[in-house]
Amino acid sequence: MKQFEPRVSKIISKDNKLYRDCIKLSQKKYRDSFGAMLVEGENLVSEAVALGKAVLILYDEKVSLPEEYRDVPSVAVKSSLFTRLTDTKNDQGIVCVVERPKKEKTRFFRVAGAAGTNILILDRLQDPGNAGTLVRTAEAAGYAGIITVKGSADLFSPKVVRAAAGSILRVPVYEAEDASEVAEMAAVMRKRLVATVPAGGVMMDEADLESDICLIVGNEGNGISEELLELADEAVMIPMMGEVESLNAAVAAAVIMYRSIGSRK
Repeated sequence: MKQFEPRVSKIISKDNKLYRDCIKLSQKKYRDSFGAMLVEGENLVSEAVALGKAVLILYDEKVSLPEEYRDVPSVAVKSSLFTRLTDTKNDQGIVCVVERPKKEKTRFFRVAGAAGTNILILDRLQDPGNAGTLVRTAEAAGYAGIITVKGSADLFSPKVVRAAAGSILRVPVYEAEDASEVAEMAAVMRKRLVATVPAGGVMMDEADLESDICLIVGNEGNGISEELLELADEAVMIPMMGEVESLNAAVAAAVIMYRSIGSRK
C-alpha cells in the first residue's frame, strides 16, 4: 500500500502526511476508503506480522523495535506525537497498519461458507466490547465467519479490535447491507437462519445447532429486526431461571455457540 510507505525514518511533525493518514484510521470512513486499520500492542502487532498482514509499524522513539519486525517497513515517532496513534491510556509504544480484507462476497463464501460450517450474524449490535467479544468467541467456538448487518459496530474499530484480540485478523468478515442480503447469502451457503430470542423460541437443547447454521444475534436494546426474524428458519432461546428475563447479547450468543459444539457427535 503506497499510501503507507514511510518516506522518513522518524516522524517529528504532526503535519507529516503519513502520520496524519494513520491518525485518520481512527475513523470508519477512512478505514473504508484507505482499506486499512490500526492494531496496537505487542501481541496484536506480532500476530499481524506472523500472518503477513502488517503493512507498516510505527513505534515510540523510546521503544526498541524487536528484531523479528525488521522485515516490515517501520518508522519511529516522536513520543509526544505517538500517543495520538493509540486508543489506550497505557500504550505499549507500538502500533501497526494492517490491510483490511476487501469486501468480496465470493471470497467470503469460499473461505467461510463451506458445507458443515457455522456463521455468526450480528444484526445492528452496537457495543464495541460485545462485538469484539463475539468475534473472539466465534473463533473459539469454531465458527467459520461473521456477517454484520449495516448499523452494527465496525469490527475494525480500535475498541472492537482490542476486545477481539487476534481473532479479528483471522476470522473472515462481511458487512451486509440489510436483512435480505443476509438471507440471500445464507441461501447460497445452504445454511439455516437461526435467530436468538429471549422468549417464544425453541429451547436451545432441542434445536439442531450442530452445523450449517447462521446464528443471528440482535441489537442490545431492540433485539433482532422484525424483517430478519421473519426470514429466520428457526428461533432459539436459553432456559432462564429466577426473575432474569434476558442475558447480555455477547453472553447469550456465547452460550448458544458453545451449545452447538456440545451437540456435535
